[in-house]
Amino acid sequence: MKKADLERNGLVWLPMMPFNNTYCLMMTKAGAAEKGLKTLSDLSAYVKANPGKISFGTNEEFYARPDGYKPLQKKYDFQFPDDKIIKMTPGLLYKALKDGQVDVAMGFATDGRIKGFDLVVLEDDQNYFPVYNPAPVVKKEIAAKYPELEKIFSELALKLDTQTMTDLNYAVDGEHKNVKDVVAEWLKGAGLI
Repeated sequence: MKKADLERNGLVWLPMMPFNNTYCLMMTKAGAAEKGLKTLSDLSAYVKANPGKISFGTNEEFYARPDGYKPLQKKYDFQFPDDKIIKMTPGLLYKALKDGQVDVAMGFATDGRIKGFDLVVLEDDQNYFPVYNPAPVVKKEIAAKYPELEKIFSELALKLDTQTMTDLNYAVDGEHKNVKDVVAEWLKGAGLI
């Protein structure tokens, strides 16, 4: 991809960040502990052993995506009954889960509300969800003019993992801190500035 983007579009890919903002399935920590669920395979076994006992919150897009809910249930061999699937806008899913309106919900792995609402991400132990690692992309001219960008982003990539990104998102979204202040504080603490 890097080679093709450079040749066709004159774009240079800088180092990929290790954080992964993929889809995930979440539960409250208490709910997951009570049911003994840590992985999506655990969830599958629970759903099959307890049909109709827990509900699933999802947005319309994830429900309908070709890499969303339906192939996920096929991969993990489980199915929530139709009356236990509750569709809502993405912004409501986290609160609905926190408030007990659903037992399991889809989410995004670096969303600050995971930390803010004391949720837990069930491990995708069969590696169903695609990896969504970001990478900065710049024009070839910019990369040539500022060769130090490669080193700067390499150092950043060593420190910006999924948990760190979730914590940073929580500081902005959950604690309502200024984005620039959060970033500057983290960069200083990480020894990057």
